[in-house]
Amino acid sequence: NDQHWESSDPAWCGKASMAKHHKMLILKDLHWEWFNVLTFGMASSASKAIQLLKDARTAALHWVSTQGSEWPDVEKVGLFVQVYSHCSVNAFHLHILDLTNLGPTFGRMAYKNLPLADAIAVIEQEVHAGIITP
Repeated sequence: NDQHWESSDPAWCGKASMAKHHKMLILKDLHWEWFNVLTFGMASSASKAIQLLKDARTAALHWVSTQGSEWPDVEKVGLFVQVYSHCSVNAFHLHILDLTNLGPTFGRMAYKNLPLADAIAVIEQEVHAGIITP
């Protein structure tokens, strides 16, 4: 669906890639705890959840930095997670998007896209507030 990323045709909008350059990072560990960002840390710890998300960010941005001129600078790359049940992939996945070339599907799916930085910040805030243990 990458070839239709610019299409606003109802047949493609919502199905095509969200950007000209759109990749997904998935986890090898399919344990239930890592299925949904809402359950991250429930079986292990909040600190492990935060580290996993930060490692995913590092891996994604490292990959982008190796793609040469095809992708923009990492400052112009968006990293988004989708909380189950607002997704069609039944596993945790990190969307890696070229924010300089967004297509109509990005707008259509905006309600599903949680910035990775926000997911990390929420877990960190819950630890700081004593809602969850590190």
